[in-house]
Amino acid sequence: MSPTEYENLVRNLVAEIASSFEDMAGAIPCGGSKNRVTGASEYKHQIDVSLTVGEWIVLVECKRWYVRVGVQEVLVLASRAADIGERNPNRKLWISLVSTQGASKNARALARQFNIKLDTVHSPREYAIGLRSQMNIRRQDSVGVGIQEHAEVVPIPESST
Repeated sequence: MSPTEYENLVRNLVAEIASSFEDMAGAIPCGGSKNRVTGASEYKHQIDVSLTVGEWIVLVECKRWYVRVGVQEVLVLASRAADIGERNPNRKLWISLVSTQGASKNARALARQFNIKLDTVHSPREYAIGLRSQMNIRRQDSVGVGIQEHAEVVPIPESST
């Protein structure tokens, strides 16, 4: 799978998951090399997958790499999110860095600091489980009771034969 195919996979998964939320019905994520989200600086940031709906802006950076994501990738995404968030003060940001190889220890520490979700995705099912369990979107004008779950995406080790 090429990096572009990986981005398309993630964009399609975000669209499918978003369609299952009443408040996001009909929302279509944007993606690709020409997808731009403008920040307060007026700079148009290239974002692999983005979705703006209601009070939410979803930003997803995809890394189909053979090495772990490092500190620099987290810092770049954090600065992009800060600029975009400053332009949209009345919206909540949901930021994710999706990769095939995970992230370094220092990248994970920075991601926690900047509230960036790090997901290691090898298949569509893994990402669907991870995104559904992390995203908490609901209408504010209704009252409801729900259960909050936490799930972690962990690759299943291959059995040795």
